[in-house]
Amino acid sequence: MCLGPGKATGTACVIKNKNEKIKFIEHSIVVCRTACFELLPYLKKSSGIITEQGAILSHAAIVSRELKIPFVAHIKNATEKIKNGQKIFIDADKGIVKIVK
Repeated sequence: MCLGPGKATGTACVIKNKNEKIKFIEHSIVVCRTACFELLPYLKKSSGIITEQGAILSHAAIVSRELKIPFVAHIKNATEKIKNGQKIFIDADKGIVKIVK
C-alpha cells in the first residue's frame, strides 16, 4: 500500500523496537513494524519508509506525504526479511520493495 508516493534507494535501518538503541544514518530507508511518533526524528531524515502496518491517515503517512518521502506499508515480515545495512529500492507508487544486490 502506497502511503507516500515516490521512489528511493538507500541503506536499510531496521527498527524492531522503538526503545532499542538505533544506529541511524541520514537518508537511510527506515524499516519497522509501525511508524510511531517516537520514530519521527528518524522518519524526517530518511529517504524512504517501509512498514508492516499502516493506514492512509496515520501520523507517519501524513508526515511522509508532507515531506515527500516514499512510504510503503503492509510489507509482510519486512523487519525479518530486510537486514540492517542492506541496500533497498522502493517504488511506493507501485508498492514495490526490492533488496538490491
